[in-house]
Amino acid sequence: MKILITEAVEKALNKYIDVLGKNSSKEQYQSTHFKPILVEYERIGEKYYDAKANETIEITYRSYLNDGKISRETFNKRIRGLKILEEVMISGDFKWKVITSKERSINNVFTSSIDEYISTRRLHIRNIDFEKVILTKFSEYLIRNDILSHQRISYDHIVAFMKSLAVSSPKSLDKVSTALSKYMRFIYDRHLISKDISHLIKVKRVRDHKVKKAAATNDIKKIVGSIDRESSVGKRDYAIIILACTTGLRASDIVNIKLKDIDWKNKEIRIVQGKNNTYLQLPLDDSACSALIDYILNGRPKTTCDKLFIRSLAPYVGFNDGVSINNMLRRRSTIAGVTIGGSNTIHGIRRMIATEMVKCDQSVYTVAQILGHKSIKPTRQYVDLNTEGLRLCALSFADIKGDQS
Repeated sequence: MKILITEAVEKALNKYIDVLGKNSSKEQYQSTHFKPILVEYERIGEKYYDAKANETIEITYRSYLNDGKISRETFNKRIRGLKILEEVMISGDFKWKVITSKERSINNVFTSSIDEYISTRRLHIRNIDFEKVILTKFSEYLIRNDILSHQRISYDHIVAFMKSLAVSSPKSLDKVSTALSKYMRFIYDRHLISKDISHLIKVKRVRDHKVKKAAATNDIKKIVGSIDRESSVGKRDYAIIILACTTGLRASDIVNIKLKDIDWKNKEIRIVQGKNNTYLQLPLDDSACSALIDYILNGRPKTTCDKLFIRSLAPYVGFNDGVSINNMLRRRSTIAGVTIGGSNTIHGIRRMIATEMVKCDQSVYTVAQILGHKSIKPTRQYVDLNTEGLRLCALSFADIKGDQS
């Protein structure tokens, strides 16, 4: 019996959210994992779920990745959506799988204490599965090194085990250390070891703080210049990009702006940022005001929705999330003939603004205020390399005198 692809995707999405937990954003996963599937089904003219169509779509996703049209992260999410859809259509259900290889069924001297410890944890199923996998690997490591009792576990064994994971999973070591620390405390409380070493097992969380590329100003100018500002969609997209370029707002904040958030008299926008729940007040320059006014008066559909930016097709409601804004920018990039994705994203525009401000001798503290950061620490990774500024600091070879002796 055939099933409409829209119904199949909705079923897969609901099963996925059931596993993730009710606090997960259904709209977010719908946009990143499942909506692209519907787009591709519509493109190939298929209305019903079809396994062969899925294979074709997976090939298409890979071509998008190879051509630079989507990032690796986006590709992984889309493939994940396809696999979830396939599993739900085959089995009628979806189960979270932490271990993709052969399921572990090894029982050893540590299995009982690990199972007992896991039973005390009140975490999401994903985190519980993660801890069990790590502790099972740890027990296997101990046995390989002839450690056959809890009493013989030492701090050096724990360090050596964590080092063995550091190469393949450096960014998860904080979670690994948490699992090991709590497990060691658990077996100490159960008198399986005589010394508590849990407090010694700590790893600072690894974060990537490298400076990322800013959007190219010339590319953004080409994108803006290619927009047909006579159409309602063009007016909206132009207003969104100009607003991003003049305020540095995140895509997630742009989609949630309400009409009441704009103070036309004082030419300001006032919002509560979604990422850190802090108040942000920014000036609107004349170009942003003009673009917004033109969109509101001449392009915005009539709707009861209080969001500023509205979908161009019925139902006339706001966008689901910031992904929709970046998809729009990606589409506009294609039309303008500039590089898709990478630095040319809304976040890339934020970095572009930060970089240009620094080039104009604005302090990093001012940049942090504009970007809505609580401190300058997260701002540093937004400032791209100011090559020309460094060139001014460099010494000329003419200034270096040779040996006078």
